[in-house]
Amino acid sequence: MGRPAALHPESQLVDINGISWFGQPAGRPVTFTAVARQAYVEVTVPAKYNPAGDVLIELGGAITATIPTKPEGQI
Repeated sequence: MGRPAALHPESQLVDINGISWFGQPAGRPVTFTAVARQAYVEVTVPAKYNPAGDVLIELGGAITATIPTKPEGQI
């Protein structure tokens, strides 16, 4: 998956357990993309899961263990 078109250096990110996530859209369902990693990871969370961030907590360990970070400041 490539970089999300709406992701810009000034985009608001949410940090959960050391992973920076970009959420889009603000409503439901929401698609989160793990950024600042050598590969983007995209997860779409259906509206029935609340809070949506709980899913991201579960994925954090696997992402940290398998996808290296990009150099400082790169998203």
